Amino acid sequence: MSLDVRSVENLLGTPVHYAYAVNAGPWIFLTDWRTGMVDEAVLGRPGYPVFGHHHKSRREADFIFSRMRRVLGEFGTNFAHSVRLDQYYPNPRAVAAYHLARHDAFEDYIPPSTSVVMERCFGGGSTISTSLIAVVPGAGYEINKIYPPGVASTPTSGLSRR
Repeated sequence: MSLDVRSVENLLGTPVHYAYAVNAGPWIFLTDWRTGMVDEAVLGRPGYPVFGHHHKSRREADFIFSRMRRVLGEFGTNFAHSVRLDQYYPNPRAVAAYHLARHDAFEDYIPPSTSVVMERCFGGGSTISTSLIAVVPGAGYEINKIYPPGVASTPTSGLSRR
């Protein structure tokens, strides 16, 4: 099995060597390694903090998904081949903004996911942290929505109720 590991030497300025992406065979494991890194893409333009998307969490989510899209592309895959997406928030107010960005990024296919509200993200200034599992397209690794008969689901969640 081939193994390709992408990492940073000093996670958020700490001495921690951190793998943000691992490609193991057809599987890709990806985390948001720059959580807490604040720049103009998230804060907004100096003097114009509400220029563009007005909610910091929405800008942060757009930034995260843009970076994830790029890294997935480096491995030869994309969001349509995602099998699991989890998100973590220190404040539930970030959830709605994140979900809007997630729908824009993933379009009509949102992989199964779980949202977790926790005390804080590793990068203290962050409102969102994410992790994603995807596959490289290939025979036997197709991603399809399923609709079991008799199982109702809420139209906005994309999840089945049991």
